[in-house]
Amino acid sequence: MAVISAEVEQQEKKRDELKKLSHVAEMMFVASLYTDMSLMDDYHIKVSHFIKGGPARMFYNILLGMKKKQYDSVNQTDIETYVQSLGEKAINTYRNYGGYQTILSFIEAVDKKNVLTYYSDVKRYSALRRLRMAGFDVESKWEDLSKLSYGELNQFMESTMSDVFDEFDDSNNKVEDLKHGMREMVEKIQTRQYQGLPVNSHCLNSVINGMALGNITMVAGMSGVGKTFVTSSLVIPTIIKENIPILIICNEEDADKWRWDIVVWIANNIIASRYDEFAGQKVEKIGRFGDGLNKKELAMVNKAIEWYEEHLEDGVLNFVNLETFSADQAIALIRKYAIKYGVKYFILDTFKLDNDIGSKVTDNSWLQLQQNVVRIYNVIKESNLNVHLWITYQLSKTPKKYLDQSVLGMSKNVADVVSTLILVRNVTEREKSEGKMKVMGPNGVEKVLNPDNDYMVFFIDKNRRGTTSKQVVIETDKGLNIIRDVGFTTIYEEF
Repeated sequence: MAVISAEVEQQEKKRDELKKLSHVAEMMFVASLYTDMSLMDDYHIKVSHFIKGGPARMFYNILLGMKKKQYDSVNQTDIETYVQSLGEKAINTYRNYGGYQTILSFIEAVDKKNVLTYYSDVKRYSALRRLRMAGFDVESKWEDLSKLSYGELNQFMESTMSDVFDEFDDSNNKVEDLKHGMREMVEKIQTRQYQGLPVNSHCLNSVINGMALGNITMVAGMSGVGKTFVTSSLVIPTIIKENIPILIICNEEDADKWRWDIVVWIANNIIASRYDEFAGQKVEKIGRFGDGLNKKELAMVNKAIEWYEEHLEDGVLNFVNLETFSADQAIALIRKYAIKYGVKYFILDTFKLDNDIGSKVTDNSWLQLQQNVVRIYNVIKESNLNVHLWITYQLSKTPKKYLDQSVLGMSKNVADVVSTLILVRNVTEREKSEGKMKVMGPNGVEKVLNPDNDYMVFFIDKNRRGTTSKQVVIETDKGLNIIRDVGFTTIYEEF
């Protein structure tokens, strides 16, 4: 009995420690928000993540309410006036927790620059409490678990669950006699089962063989080159044509930007060719927001929306904007939409260092980046969720005209688990005007580049499902969301 009593006492001690740590972290985080309410736009957290009945939850609720009332900053008078408006119960609760003096004491203790640390602590202690409530033995593993970050906790639980089920699952270790199944394999080839979902470019698709499930396609280019344009132009048309659900996970563009791009694409690529009244008419993607749309453009846009509503089912084009990017959030979304909604295709625009790294970029930061892409691949691979992920990635500036993995610099190892690596740049004026770039069309006839038009060249540096020996040239009109195949070229590596 004495032993049992001692164990219980230890468990209670650790529960108390978790509650105490949670309380301090929550109040430090909330106090930071009181010092600068604009931080609430950057650090989102649910009320349920705070200790139920705790002071931080109450003070956070007050701040949420005041923000809804359009307060940009608060002082003691503002806070207490607002609390008074909530009624007697709220007033008593506020007083029981020490009122403004409690807030002030924590405000004096916090450093706003450390808000990310406070935020991360709130998340990880909340996760630990929820694990304990779910029956996980947090107490016995307290010494180890209490040292883990939120992301590390996530990885730990994923690993634990994987170990539990892998112990009884030997399907991945099935030994097969390769003599058998040959004819079935040929049948799969004939029925194109080995080819992935095609992209909206015959030339590029002939090289990469589409977007195969269980694989990652990475499109990398310098800032401003048009990685999002390339992605929306190559992937979204196929999604629209096939009515296949996709989830777009974005951290640099909002939903309306993607909505507008989609409408413009439909207008210029479908409506303009299928309806006589719009023949020869185009809708500009950019440059007209100040003046609005003219009558013809508005009519064309409305027709595009009608076409979209008529031809696409609900839940095909799904979008989420990660205001603070983290690999954990991306993985969680992929898991949710793959398992719960059966989504097989995902876009991550843009893959980068987690936001919590901030400006403190070190060698360890690049290691984390590499580890994150491995974690993502382990989730999407054939033996797990078996989905396809299209990733955009930003390159540092480089003078090189021949693009390969070397231009990835410190982050070159992110390509280790990528099935297809596409590095993209604009065709230069010199390459166009001086005929420096020889392009052969798909039919074997040489194409002459028009100096007045814009082109992009795609370097296929890594391609598990095809060749890497040739580059693809595509004509682009980024203002109209139009791309056209030109052909293939060969650019030699510089020495």
